[in-house]
Amino acid sequence: MKSTTLWNRIRRSLGCLSLVVVCAGLAAPLAHAQRGDFRDEIDHARQVFSRTGEVLEKVAAEVREADVPKSQDLLSAAFALQRRAEQIFSQLSAETPLMTARPRLRQAITLSLRARDTALQAGKLLREEVTLQRRAQRVLEQARDALGRAHDQVSESGDANLRELLRRVQSQVERAERQYRDGDFEVSLRLGQAALELMRSAAARLDGPGLARRYETMLDQARRFLDEAGQHRDTMSPSQRQRFDRAADLLRRSEEQFRSGHPRRAMDLLDKARSLGRAFDAGANGPDAEQIRQAVDRVERALADLGEQLDARTPSQVRRMYDRAREEHDRSLRALGAGDLPQAIRHHRATVDLLTRIRNWLDDRSR
Repeated sequence: MKSTTLWNRIRRSLGCLSLVVVCAGLAAPLAHAQRGDFRDEIDHARQVFSRTGEVLEKVAAEVREADVPKSQDLLSAAFALQRRAEQIFSQLSAETPLMTARPRLRQAITLSLRARDTALQAGKLLREEVTLQRRAQRVLEQARDALGRAHDQVSESGDANLRELLRRVQSQVERAERQYRDGDFEVSLRLGQAALELMRSAAARLDGPGLARRYETMLDQARRFLDEAGQHRDTMSPSQRQRFDRAADLLRRSEEQFRSGHPRRAMDLLDKARSLGRAFDAGANGPDAEQIRQAVDRVERALADLGEQLDARTPSQVRRMYDRAREEHDRSLRALGAGDLPQAIRHHRATVDLLTRIRNWLDDRSR
C-alpha cells in the first residue's frame, strides 16, 4: 500500500532529521563560531530545523491516516527539500571558511523553510480532499434518495418528458458514483450537484396542477394496501407489525398535511408510507429482517477477513473499493435498523458485489 511505503520513508527521514537537530547543537564549536553574529545564525538554524521537524512529523501523521496521492506527493517533496538542507548542513566543518559557511548555512535554512511550507500545503490539501469526499458522499446520498422517491411519481404521471429527465438524472448519479469510487471527489461532487438540480426541475414539474390528482390516486392505493394488510395484523411478526403501524401513522400525517394546504409535504410523507409498505410487503413475501440481518452479519465477517488480506501491494483503487464496501455495509445496517428492508437489501447487494470484485483481484494476484 502506497501510504504504508510513504510512512516508512517518512520514519527514516524523521530519524535523519533528529540527527540534524543534534548536529545543529554541535555546530557552535566551529572555529569561526566564536563570532557572536554567526553563533546567532547557528542558533536560528537550530530553531528552524527543530520547528520544521515538528511540522513534518505532525503532517506525516495526518497523511498516514488517509489515501490522498496528491498530498502524499507534496509531503515527499517536503522531505526531499529537508534532506537537501541536511546534506548542506552536514558538509559544514571547522575548516569551512566563514565566507563559505555563512551562505551555505543560510541556504540550508531556506530549504528547511521551503520544506515546512510544502508540508503545510500537503496538510491543507489533505483536509480539503477529506472535506470534498464528505460533501460528495452527502450529495450522492441526497441524489439517490431523491431519485428513489421520484421514480413512482414520474411513472404514475405518464409524462414522457419527465421520464426522460429522470433517465438523465440516473445517468448523472451513476457517473458521479464512478468518479467517487475512483477518488475524484471534486468531479463527483460537481456531478452530484448537477443531478440534484435536475431533480429539482423534475420536482417543480411534479408540483404542478396535477399534483393533487396524483396525490389522491397514490393515497387511494396506499389506503387499500394498508386496509388489506390490517386484516392480518394479529398474525404479523413484531417487526412486521412495527412497520405496518409506522406506515399507517405516516399515512395519517400525510392526509393532515394535505388538508392543511401543504401538498408537497403530504406527498413526501406519502412516499415514506409507501416505502414502508413495500418493505412490509417484502417482509411478507421475501426474506424477513432476521434473515437479512444474518446475511449482513456474514458480510461483516467477510469484510474483516478481506481487510486482513490487503497489504502493501494492494493498489489504492482496491483500497477505495474496500472503503466503499464498508460504507455500503454501514448503510445496509442503518436501513435495517430503520425497518427499510428494500434499502437494506439494495445496500447489502452492493456490498457483496464490491467484495466479489476485491476477491477476484486477490485471486488474480495469487496466481
